[in-house]
Amino acid sequence: YFEAAYYLGNIYLEGNGLPINVEKSIELYELAESHGIADACYKLGYLYTEGTIIKKDINKGIWYLEKAAQKDNVYAYELLSDIYYFENHGEIEKDLEKTIDYLKRASALGSIDAMQKLCFIFTQIESYDLKEAIKYADQAAAQGNTLSYIFIGEAFEEGIGCAIDNA
Repeated sequence: YFEAAYYLGNIYLEGNGLPINVEKSIELYELAESHGIADACYKLGYLYTEGTIIKKDINKGIWYLEKAAQKDNVYAYELLSDIYYFENHGEIEKDLEKTIDYLKRASALGSIDAMQKLCFIFTQIESYDLKEAIKYADQAAAQGNTLSYIFIGEAFEEGIGCAIDNA
């Protein structure tokens, strides 16, 4: 029943077959969230951090996203990593440790996007071992995405985390 409330919230939010009703949508998401539906937690977190449909509240958004992340919602991990990496447009402090932690969790759930972001981060920061970047590039490639290897090549060219190799 509570998962249905989440889906009905989506219908009201998007106007699929019903008139758009943001207030009703939020009410249904909150009902589903209060009964443990991770997707509803994620959606509320997304809406509050985005602030385009409802009044922006970064702290409330992060609270909902962290609640969804506790239930291994890959999208919550990815959005939290973006918020902490990009400082949510100056609204919060950059936290590379949290960014990496959330991306590793998303990666463990099979997120190619998270694998690519980890590879990029590890090739940009000299204090990290390039082997970590290669590990995530290999994981992404095993799922058919080889874009991360570009980051590895650039790191070798620039000597980030390794000796310069122009071969």
